[in-house]
Amino acid sequence: MKQIAALTLGVGLTAALSLSALAAGTSGPLIAPPPGAQPEVVEVPATGEWSSGLLVLNGTALDPSGLPAAPAYDMLPLRLLAEADHGGAYWDEETNSGSFYLEQYVVNVDFATGAITVDDQAVEGKAQVVQGVTFVPASVLDGLEGYAVNLNPEMDVDRIDVTTPNSDPMIQLLYQLADAAGVGYGMKTTAAELEETKILSEGVFTKGVGLLPMMTNPDTVILGKVAEGKLEQAKADLEAYRKSQEDTFSWYLAQHLPKVQAAQVAVSGDWVLFVIGENAGAAVELFQTSAAGLE
Repeated sequence: MKQIAALTLGVGLTAALSLSALAAGTSGPLIAPPPGAQPEVVEVPATGEWSSGLLVLNGTALDPSGLPAAPAYDMLPLRLLAEADHGGAYWDEETNSGSFYLEQYVVNVDFATGAITVDDQAVEGKAQVVQGVTFVPASVLDGLEGYAVNLNPEMDVDRIDVTTPNSDPMIQLLYQLADAAGVGYGMKTTAAELEETKILSEGVFTKGVGLLPMMTNPDTVILGKVAEGKLEQAKADLEAYRKSQEDTFSWYLAQHLPKVQAAQVAVSGDWVLFVIGENAGAAVELFQTSAAGLE
């Protein structure tokens, strides 16, 4: 594991989780605890005042203002990191535990004991709660494939950088496009999965990613680099997908039909965007100015 130098960071997860995000890879919204409910936790004292350190996720500094100091230099805020990385969290009152969705992983914290599991496998270290805010050892994230936790000792201020699979510029642009279009974060889907679900023909994208809808709305963003000679096939595949959504929403939740009919496809160099959303035009404008920055 990489060494993390001293940094008092305290940002993150209130033990009573109040949630609005979707869990990455799950099929529905997260559930907040009932009003007034509180999990039982093992509280520990804070170890110092708030420092001038920075907690940076995929190049973006997170805001720690107003939160308590961390219980130790290598403790990180799980809820803040999960939600900032387009994941989420769920508190189970019956088991007094929290589940945190980080890309393909589920991290579970037992609030009574501090025990931590990743995908049901126990890991070293304990979660700790300070003034209702829960922290986990940096090693929990640093041990996950595609994740890294690094200190930058050359900086004038203490700084911890957390990188995740969502640091990929293509994925970052995907979420920016979804925000511009007013699209809720659905199921993140790889180019291979787009082929498996027959949305795209085999070999149309050399790389790509999508946010696919849940059952109750058609909102979709698909972004990919088109293989040589495959642009027309990509357009045909995406139109076939749009038509399937139109067929569905012509009789089911028909209030969504106008935005399906207003879906847009845009091309910039080797890159193509498909979007169904309340403001598809805004996503297209952003795509046209941003796609050149992709490899």
